[in-house]
Amino acid sequence: AEHCDRLSGFLFFQSLSGGTGSGAGSRISELLRDEFPCSFMSHATVWPSERSEVVVQSYNAVLSLAHLLESTDALLALHNDEAHDICRRCLGIARPSLQHLNSVLAGSIAELWLPGSPHAHAANAPAHVPATPDIGDLVGTMCASPLHKVVSVRSAPHISASALAFSTVGWEGTLRNLRQMVCARSPSLLHAAVSVASLC
Repeated sequence: AEHCDRLSGFLFFQSLSGGTGSGAGSRISELLRDEFPCSFMSHATVWPSERSEVVVQSYNAVLSLAHLLESTDALLALHNDEAHDICRRCLGIARPSLQHLNSVLAGSIAELWLPGSPHAHAANAPAHVPATPDIGDLVGTMCASPLHKVVSVRSAPHISASALAFSTVGWEGTLRNLRQMVCARSPSLLHAAVSVASLC
């Protein structure tokens, strides 16, 4: 961080279930907040799973969240259970491995950094380089109020590899995938699906 010309902020990746991600991750976050008080801090956190074997995962998550909400500007909530459902229902993977789950979760985070509008373009970047938001832009867009820091990250569409060659992605297909995610116990997407439908 000391060698950066323009430090925008920090993006943490951690699990809230185990001791290392929840305990050490929260402590490192607090130390970095003290060292760099003006930098944006966001955390991509994987929340406890119903399929986990960690007995104390709920306690780890609650204690970690208490510290993270004080030190972070945005908390991106990722859920292993939802990634598991996406793998089974949308991608056609009967027994998803850890690699499949990580791929779905990483795709959700990567889509946040897709090229955006020209106003998000860095002042010193060449004009032919697509505008990619930095952490400050994302935090300002997702968490406009300091009281609302927890953001649930969703993405659509999820198409299996065998069907990808025969698929075209458009509004109709995206809406269908959003509805599938709503049916797969993602109630917060109902408002998003209705909002997107009203734009069409």
